[in-house]
Amino acid sequence: MVRSKVPTVLFLMETKRSISEMRKFCYDLNFQSVLAVLSDGQSGGLGLFWKAGDYNEILHSEEKQGGSPKPLAPMLAFKETLLQCGLEDLSYHGYPFTWRNGRPSEAFVEVRLDRVCASTRWQGHFPSAKVSHLHVSYSDHDPILLDTQCGDQHARVRRKRLNRFEEQWAAHQECDKVIREAWNSHPPGGSLMFKEEVFWRQWSRAIWLPAGDKNTNFFHKRASKWQRKNQIDGLMDKNGFWRTDEQSIGLIAAKYFNNIFATSNPRNMEEVLNVVDRVVTEEMNQSLLKPFVGDEVRQTLFQMHPSKSPGLDGMSSFFFQKYWHVVGRDVTEAVLSVLNSGHVLTKMNFTHILLIPKKKDP
Repeated sequence: MVRSKVPTVLFLMETKRSISEMRKFCYDLNFQSVLAVLSDGQSGGLGLFWKAGDYNEILHSEEKQGGSPKPLAPMLAFKETLLQCGLEDLSYHGYPFTWRNGRPSEAFVEVRLDRVCASTRWQGHFPSAKVSHLHVSYSDHDPILLDTQCGDQHARVRRKRLNRFEEQWAAHQECDKVIREAWNSHPPGGSLMFKEEVFWRQWSRAIWLPAGDKNTNFFHKRASKWQRKNQIDGLMDKNGFWRTDEQSIGLIAAKYFNNIFATSNPRNMEEVLNVVDRVVTEEMNQSLLKPFVGDEVRQTLFQMHPSKSPGLDGMSSFFFQKYWHVVGRDVTEAVLSVLNSGHVLTKMNFTHILLIPKKKDP
């Protein structure tokens, strides 16, 4: 029957055969794989046989280089198949193509034929999974490596989690109350940063938005995908060595930006200024030297986009605009103190440098 019907999947019940016998059947019937359940004496036993061959298709036109263009219909069918199966391509790190035809010059073709796909549930179990395209010289296919620990997560440096105020929290019935209680606290010196710390401690104990639990899998999936895409796995130092540990990556990035923004300590500034045309009049200078006032602080704040990236305190412009009636006085006093005195607290004059790749594998 198998030879006449040539099925791609075969399921047998009551096989009454051992695992080794089922594997022999798999070979004799020309199937590639078998999943067998051992029989119980002279009863029971299950066998699932299937054929699995190469599926030489791509998802996007840029996954092929050289040769004639791939037609759109098979790519759309491949995407639809993954969607119906609840699978998503995990992307990759490394060279973009995994197969080549080995022909010279104009006949040379490269294609990304090998990939790893996974369900949302699997990605939830392995959020740091990473797919790497390796290279070998003795095959037309490059091997791909799936690292579920992404280079030993246990060895990674554990950093303090940054708090960020989300705009949707403003709809929470507890939010306004928590903010008022935090800002009504009376720390020594009335520190604005202390009040922010009180807010984060109290808010961490508040009830999360019911809506925040909806579509959890969707948002977790998107966040994991974004994390994989934006992760920097290594940087090359000035000596041409590739560094992959987090400490070295951080040092390379810090030195690079220090060199860019550091001063060369020029000593002939007066000579330079003498040949620069004056564009600020005395009247303009007097206006610029006036002390800052509270209205200017508020006006500037409300001109900022509410959703722009927050500072290290995690408070976006939206937070201060939305709750200005609560936090406005403290914010104004803190800003005016810095602007009019010229003295800035170290914690306020601090920032993070975030490197975001703008293309695949830069």
